[in-house]
Amino acid sequence: MNKRLFSNFRILLFLSLIGILGQVSASSITDFLLNVVGTYQGESTWDGGKSPITTTIVQQGNSVGGTWAYPGQPHYPIAFIKALPEKRELIIGWKQDQSYGQASFLFSPDYSSFEGTWGYGSEYEGAGAWDGIAP
Repeated sequence: MNKRLFSNFRILLFLSLIGILGQVSASSITDFLLNVVGTYQGESTWDGGKSPITTTIVQQGNSVGGTWAYPGQPHYPIAFIKALPEKRELIIGWKQDQSYGQASFLFSPDYSSFEGTWGYGSEYEGAGAWDGIAP
């Protein structure tokens, strides 16, 4: 009987730890997403070209979204895909007319800038660089 009670206690303790760790993880993602919210002026490069780019990341409930734009051009949407707070990395989806893809932004320790790459389709690298600095 005591072995069964001890076994049930270990299971309960294990499940409690999973719940606590899950909350910490969710909290760190939320904190990370709040830190990346802002407008960043930067540059986007591609094979044979480059252009200034404005990236705006906004809070959308418990997530983020936003827009990106070249000077004098329409604002195109970006959507949250994945956050990796331990690396200060945000992976987003981008869209422009009929083109779409992903980008990976690696933020500085104070979240005042990011360096990134972008790609087409399900790739977030291979097409060029994408960076930004908060003014």
